Amino acid sequence: DSKWAVIDAGKNWEDQGYPNLDSFGWYRKIVDIPVEWKGQDIWIKFGGVNDTYELYINGESVSSFGNTNINVASKITITKITKNIKFGETNLVAVKVHDWGNSGGLWRLPVVITTEENPGYVTRKFTFDKKYLNLPVKNDAPSRMVNVLIDNKIVREFNINLALHEPDFWVYLEIDNFKGKEGVLHISELDTKNKEGIDAIYQDNTFPGEDKLYKEKDRPQFHFSSKRGWINDPNGMMYYAVEYHLFYQHNPFGWAWGNMTWGHAISKDLVHWEELGDALHPDGLGVMYSGSGVVDWKNTTGFQIGDEPPLIAIYTNAGDENQWSAGKPYTQGIAYSNDKGRTWKKYKGNPVQGHLNHANRDPKVIWWEETNEWVIILYLKDNRMAFFRSPDLKRWELQSILQSFHECPELFQLPVDGNENNKKWILYGGAGDYSIGNFDGSKFTLEGALIRYNYGNAFYASQTFSDIPKEDGRRIQIGWAQVETPGMPFNQMMNFPVSLTLRSTKEGIRLFANPVREIEKLYKKKHNFNNEKLVPGNNPVSKIKGDLFDISVQFYIGNADKIGFEIRGVPVVYNVKDKTISVKNEIAPCKPKNGEIKLRLLVDRTSIEIFINNGEYYMPVGLIPDDDNLSLKVFAEGGEAQIIKLDVNELNSAW
Repeated sequence: DSKWAVIDAGKNWEDQGYPNLDSFGWYRKIVDIPVEWKGQDIWIKFGGVNDTYELYINGESVSSFGNTNINVASKITITKITKNIKFGETNLVAVKVHDWGNSGGLWRLPVVITTEENPGYVTRKFTFDKKYLNLPVKNDAPSRMVNVLIDNKIVREFNINLALHEPDFWVYLEIDNFKGKEGVLHISELDTKNKEGIDAIYQDNTFPGEDKLYKEKDRPQFHFSSKRGWINDPNGMMYYAVEYHLFYQHNPFGWAWGNMTWGHAISKDLVHWEELGDALHPDGLGVMYSGSGVVDWKNTTGFQIGDEPPLIAIYTNAGDENQWSAGKPYTQGIAYSNDKGRTWKKYKGNPVQGHLNHANRDPKVIWWEETNEWVIILYLKDNRMAFFRSPDLKRWELQSILQSFHECPELFQLPVDGNENNKKWILYGGAGDYSIGNFDGSKFTLEGALIRYNYGNAFYASQTFSDIPKEDGRRIQIGWAQVETPGMPFNQMMNFPVSLTLRSTKEGIRLFANPVREIEKLYKKKHNFNNEKLVPGNNPVSKIKGDLFDISVQFYIGNADKIGFEIRGVPVVYNVKDKTISVKNEIAPCKPKNGEIKLRLLVDRTSIEIFINNGEYYMPVGLIPDDDNLSLKVFAEGGEAQIIKLDVNELNSAW
């Protein structure tokens, strides 16, 4: 009754695609075999699975393996088949997974069949003397695993879709720290006859495309994105010595998710960012999953050298997510910096918190002044958060467990309506929907139902900065804006930083979000309109063209049915009857007050972020408009409205 999927893998066992996966746990591919191979020993290499599996050739079971407990993302299984298998002109190779469990599938790595005794990798040697090791990428090329060894020890491990011919783009491995050392690359190779992609790897003090950096067609111009590769969750956000530190989940070696590393950027104003390079790399405990960052002002960790307090990163070692950490569980680690975040060292005693259950991850750390301890919130599973205390971030003691949110916890306190004598705690997870309540350093007590925060399609896993100076006093948040950029050498971006406040509304206390004031540093040309009638067919902003704006408007609805904007051809519409704002397929509430609504719109090349009625509702929308359309339109339909006040600020690029 098994369901089969078939891929023609081409001639001579040279892989031309990936094994297909289906719900019955079978992988299957059809191949041709050279006549001279018949009766010989063969070697088969494929991505590992978490469960018991069998290897079949032409319906005959040739090997069986027990539970490997190896994550499919990186495990390579090499098995030698000595049976004299009866080969035909066309042969079927299949893998059956008996206990599907939590496997992600063999699709992550190609299947390779060969008569070479050690078909695991080829090597290239370098004496590292430059800044970058440049590697060509083709998005649809098979994945190869690369190990970088120095003194016969692995220092880097990653998967890459290495281009055999013309690349889609180039990525780089930072090798500054290895200058003067002999390095060896072990690269999993699919076709030993074609090493063009491997031979193309080279050292330089620049990388291909660096001269076009931040000028790419779909590059966000005032939202942070990495120079190369995929990014997702913001991590380790902290402020120290007039610098905002933004870390983030980063795949430096590809357009898609993988190779989770902590990228690192700094800014003095939340607008202009300098990418420092990757801070935390995958190791033998796992790849680097999300976490938080703090300044250890009291040197509780004992890491301080000199007069400056150490910066601490608290993160998840995602074991079993790379071959280097095969068989290891998810645990928690810490790293520290004594030079304002320029270099990082992992604590030799890692992991500081062992495995609890499932994929426990994403530690959030705050300082609890009442007991001079750290509080750590850790996601467990099934929407549960665990609360710990620690005197030094090395020893954790469980305090309580709360049924709450899925992954990426965040916890902070804010005054209500600016009243410092009336503060509430906010707790949220990855989606950003939040609970208001009280926290005593050990246990969070909810006050009421879950409240929705985000009404767009480009927001997840947000964090807020720790250690903002008291004289500033803001709670500043950045989220991951899930916006794909096909054809670009980078993918995804961060939301523009917002300042969070708690305010009283008719519905109760609510979290408001508004862009940080530093956006004004990018203002270029201002257009102001006041007390103008808005009738169907009239467009007072028709002469304004561009792709970067900060727009603020106060509308009197009048008797119109719809009012709004068209931004580069994208409608942003207020529906008077429904009392909603819509953009693409996204809808947010917008309740008029005294017949008026207020909107603020941040417009970048791949997004429109909308702040409704002074930030009561937050609507970040990812989109890529028509390249040739730079038009701007404000409109009313079905009747007359009024522009009470409209400010259109054209923006400079932050780059």
